[in-house]
Amino acid sequence: MSGPADLLIPEERKHLNAPFVHLRTPGVCHITSLCVDRAYRSQGIGKSLMIEAEACARKAGYRLMSLNVAEDNVGAAKLYESLGYREVKRQYVLVPDALEGHVIHMTRAI
Repeated sequence: MSGPADLLIPEERKHLNAPFVHLRTPGVCHITSLCVDRAYRSQGIGKSLMIEAEACARKAGYRLMSLNVAEDNVGAAKLYESLGYREVKRQYVLVPDALEGHVIHMTRAI
């Protein structure tokens, strides 16, 4: 599967994009990042943001939401599970200067 973004990745680094191929699946809205400042956590802000993101995605015609969460981010994983997200797979990811570790890929029908 290739798209315009693939043109920006040098051939020798394309293997780094492999864990993210699922991000370009038709009908799937992928949340790339959701952050709430530590001072404002546990106030329902993350939940409200997710609910609004799902509503916007549904309105745009998406039928499935997906996201990745770091395996050691237990609080976020619990939030996503409480919203109905289920683990699809776990995998090791290495993106130089950005991310190294295991992530949990989760999805939810909307």
